Parts: sequence; structure tokens; C-alpha cells
Amino acid sequence: MVAPRRCDRVTSPRIAALGGLLVAGIALSACSATQDVYVGRPTEPSQSASPTSTLKPAVPGNSGVGRTFPIRLGAATRSYRLHIPLAAPPGPRPLVIAFHDGGSSATLLTEESGLDGAGDRGGVIVAYPEGVAGFWNNGLASNVARTNNANDLGLIAAIIADVAKKTRLDPTRVTVAGIGDGAVMALRVAAQEPHLIVGAVGIEGGLIDAAGAPRPTAPITVLLTRSTEDPTLPWTGLDSNSINGPQLSAIDTAGAFRQVDRLTKKSTETDRPVTDRDPGDGSLTFRTRWLGGARGTSVTLYKIQGAGGAWPGGTGQSAKTRSIGTLTRDFSGANIVIQFALETRRV
Repeated sequence: MVAPRRCDRVTSPRIAALGGLLVAGIALSACSATQDVYVGRPTEPSQSASPTSTLKPAVPGNSGVGRTFPIRLGAATRSYRLHIPLAAPPGPRPLVIAFHDGGSSATLLTEESGLDGAGDRGGVIVAYPEGVAGFWNNGLASNVARTNNANDLGLIAAIIADVAKKTRLDPTRVTVAGIGDGAVMALRVAAQEPHLIVGAVGIEGGLIDAAGAPRPTAPITVLLTRSTEDPTLPWTGLDSNSINGPQLSAIDTAGAFRQVDRLTKKSTETDRPVTDRDPGDGSLTFRTRWLGGARGTSVTLYKIQGAGGAWPGGTGQSAKTRSIGTLTRDFSGANIVIQFALETRRV
């Protein structure tokens, strides 16, 4: 879901249904995007020939070292929460800018996703911007008024510059990620401002399907996860009659990035099922990757059959998420995002 069904709702069903934390101290290998890891139980040993060193596990969830900083953007003052990893290899570190869902907040995304703990294990900086009234000016017509046409694209550049002043940032490894409304925002950044970032992760969100809507303009690496049973964002997309639409289908969103990445040949496609780590969650996940794009880019699409719109491997319980469908526990969205940040760089 990218926005509440009704304009008078303050908190999205996706966020309201989530509570507590489910992050265990497991090792996160940054060596291969093909390794699917789950936050809630020990991961299998890495099969890579050259895995990165294992970092000290962090305290689950918010590990207590995050701070909120104000940031000036024209006449407006915005804010973001910055989490610097507790332990990290020497040298400049990657940055993930993570966008919360519609009607949510930076704090709730921290608690929902487990990105703090995964960032600690991977040595990745995570910045959580705060939307305007809980939403992003991501190109959806309904959000322009909600955010008073906020300069959210300018906010990204300002956050990158501010983080660079506060910590050792690797400017060649800045990525964005988001869920729902935040996923639409992350994909807008990838389409309109590819010079700012090297890649984007969109969880339960797509490109906007409207005349004049942003389309990818330069090769960029993208990872998408979409569920088949999310009642607020069908796999096939949304038309303009929905407050969350219009949005492209999962296939067409991936296709738009494949086209600009020149990933159009069937021979570049690989398919495989993701290990069903929790048969009791009622979901199965399949991953498709298109590799070898322009400038070394790639497009990855996770299709989650039988699950709804919650953050994968996050803090939801199926009994509490009826409004958005059940939660998959077969892989961790947090670890996918952090692995993506570690492996994606400008070439």
C-alpha cells in the first residue's frame, strides 16, 4: 500500500498492524545478492568464495545510536533520523536512504523493518527521512496536496550532503529504499535523479502510470518486491480511480527499468524459487533477475505468492495484518536492502 484508502486516516493499515521487533543477531554476508537470508533464525553458511568478515551482532531493532537531525530546505525545515553502524570495516561506508509508508513515520519504519540491526551487521549507514504529514511528494496526484508540493527530490541531495559531513560516506554507494508510498518515492528518485544514487529498492510500490509521470532516464540497478495478495496494490497495478494509483504492474515497472538498462533479451533472465524458510506463513517467493545491463546494472523482481503488503520478514503477525494480507517470513527485507547497498556501486 502506498497511501491510506481514505484521506482522513492518519496511520496506514500496513503500519498500524505492526508492532514489536523481530531481529536476531545473525551474520549478514555481503558477498552475493543470490543469498537470501532471514532475520529471525540463523542463516546458512555463505557459499561465496570471498565473504566479507562477520560483524558483531547488534541489539535488535533500534540499537540506540540513532539521532534525528533537522535539515533546511529552502524556507522549510525537514528532518531525518540517522543510524550509524555500531561496528563497521574501515573506510567510507554505503548509505541507504529509507522512505516510510504513507501515513507512517521514520520511527515506525525503524521498528517495522529491522534496518538498524541489519545495517549494524553490514556496516551500512541508514538515513530515515520524515515525510510531510506522513506522505511523500512522489508524483501521485493525491500526494501533491497532502505534502504541499514538498521538494522531496531536493531533500535527497540535502540529506546526502549532510550525512557526508557527519560520517565517512562512500558517495559511490548511495541507494534508496522504501515501502508502499515510500517505494513509489524511491522509484521516482531512481527515474528522475539517477545521478544522486546507484540503485533503488521498492517494496510494494511501482512507477506511476500517468501522462508525464517520470520514467527512467539512465541505466540504474533496481530491486523490486511485490506480493500477489496485497489488497491495496494488486500485482497487475492500479488505475486512476484508486487513491494509490495509477501505478504500473510489477512486470511493467521492472520492464521500464530493464528497457533503460538495455536488459531486453530473454537470455539475460534467470529464475529460481527462494527457499521456503517458513512453510507456516502460507507464502512462496520466486526471484527473477536480469543481469549484465548497461554500466553493469541489473533488475531483480521478487514475486511473493500468498502474502500481503507488510515488510518481508518484519514485525507483523498474520492475525494482526488482515487489512493488508499475511506476512512472508521466507526472507528479510532488511537484509535484502543492506545486501543491495553493499553490492551496488557506481562503475
